[in-house]
Amino acid sequence: MSSQVADISPVVKQLNVTVDGGVLTRELDKAYAKLSGTAKIKGFRQGKIPRQVLERYYRRDVESDVLNRVISDEYRRAILENKINPVGQPQIQAAEFIAGQDLQFTAKVEVKPAITLTTYKGLTATRDVKPLGETEINAEIERLRQSVSTIGPVTDRDVVKAGDLCTTNYYGTIDDAGFAGGSGSAYVIEQGAARFFKEIEDALVGKKVGDAFEVDAVIPDNFRNKDVRGKTAHFKVTVTELKQRNVPALDDEFAKDLGDYESLADLKDKTQKSLQVRNQESVDNDIREQLVGQLIEKNAFELPPSLVERQIDARLYPILGRMSPEQIKRMNVDRNQMREEQREIAVRQIRGALLLEALSEQEKLAV
Repeated sequence: MSSQVADISPVVKQLNVTVDGGVLTRELDKAYAKLSGTAKIKGFRQGKIPRQVLERYYRRDVESDVLNRVISDEYRRAILENKINPVGQPQIQAAEFIAGQDLQFTAKVEVKPAITLTTYKGLTATRDVKPLGETEINAEIERLRQSVSTIGPVTDRDVVKAGDLCTTNYYGTIDDAGFAGGSGSAYVIEQGAARFFKEIEDALVGKKVGDAFEVDAVIPDNFRNKDVRGKTAHFKVTVTELKQRNVPALDDEFAKDLGDYESLADLKDKTQKSLQVRNQESVDNDIREQLVGQLIEKNAFELPPSLVERQIDARLYPILGRMSPEQIKRMNVDRNQMREEQREIAVRQIRGALLLEALSEQEKLAV
């Protein structure tokens, strides 16, 4: 085998490989010898079938198998010999397979960019220390109360109050046409939680189970369907069920039930210490993000497309990987749109990781 490397771009290389015809001949001989012991053809004893008969019946399959195996083996040899470290699957094109003749094929492979940092010293960052007082501690304890609350049906009334969990069916239109993400059935809205359209959450208060009402709502800027952000939609909503959160009393028993706490005072003390650690970690992470952002801004380079796609896959897997096809269909999930929404973040993550790797190599940093 002989191979040469051509640079297509900073992140794409092309291997031009020539495989000696003798290699193909030997592999074909092995393949037919193995096939002779297993093939069954009427009129011939197994293991005694002539080569020309096997070729008449199996030539296409045997040559395809041999070709794929040889190309795969020689490709691996070529990237090792040329010290290429691919980041994705190769795009292989092979010339016509003619037994006994040399085989030529090309393999385009994506590789990590060679990065030389030009600017990375003297960067500055702002340390934004977050305040920590009674308000923050009490808010965290309230979050803990909510996390251990139970949900049960409302039995003494059928009118929605603030904080209720309302099971609803809703259908939204913009200019009399439905839109992706604008409808749902048996969807639970927690009134006042600010996790749904504000206008609908506000309108729920005072409605009864079974009531149907209409309301206009402005699509928020973080709505997953980018095409309708900022537009006003008209919704038809029906309340089908009413539930409420049952939150434990804020006392010593609540603290003890949470875990290793002796009293409510002990819970507050340990919560304060935990928040201090968390705030410090948050500040440190923020500084890191500021510095990495400056590295990205000051050191431009091309990225292999397949690396970006894999990072997008990794980001979406925790979301889509746990959803059944029926759930995806019911929620009108647009995979392509979700991928595009993740692209900018994925590109930043990869650039940051590659720049830090290059920095460690350039400064000879080692653990």
